[in-house]
Amino acid sequence: MNKLNQIPSYQKGMPYKPIYETDFLDELTANWGEEWGIHSAFGKIKKIMVYRPGEEQKDPLIAKDYQLFNLPEGPTDLAKLQEQHDNLVAVLKAEGIDVVYLEPKSPLIGTFGIPLRSAMYCREAIMVKGGVVISRSAAAYKKGLEVFQAKRLMELGCPILHTIHGKGVFETSNMVWIDDHSVILATGMRGNIEGRDQVEQILRGLGVDYQF
Repeated sequence: MNKLNQIPSYQKGMPYKPIYETDFLDELTANWGEEWGIHSAFGKIKKIMVYRPGEEQKDPLIAKDYQLFNLPEGPTDLAKLQEQHDNLVAVLKAEGIDVVYLEPKSPLIGTFGIPLRSAMYCREAIMVKGGVVISRSAAAYKKGLEVFQAKRLMELGCPILHTIHGKGVFETSNMVWIDDHSVILATGMRGNIEGRDQVEQILRGLGVDYQF
């Protein structure tokens, strides 16, 4: 088979005339190696990224103000966190899910020089059809986690479709899929209108219906 004939609008011996009707998703697997992102909001998980809690949980800065780190009941039990994490990963692998690790470089420190004790919550990257939207957290104890996630996702070969920027903030918990083609977008303590509008623009381009 002549591979040249598979190029859209190709004509032998003629200068190539680009066409702009093809979709990014049509080229996704050829360019990025696999069908990245969410292709069914309620289908079987094929690949998942996790982070095993580490020494950041024992950073002395956390003890200075538990409330700042969203720990109203005090410090976490690292051994118990790791045990529960390992049990969860075992279940995921038993279901045939490809488990990959965040693998951040140490120290795991965020924007304000404080430990990213929330790194174990890897559902901070907004997965959509064809790739990911890198979130921007509102909470001080999460700020900077998106850098570690973006670097790891790029290492894995996942397309980054957008990064929340400017004064926009938006966390994954502010977006809920209600079916394969529709989501609810929320604003509040973890997301503002500017951040929501940036996510909305990406979803609109993917043909997703949204409600506020």
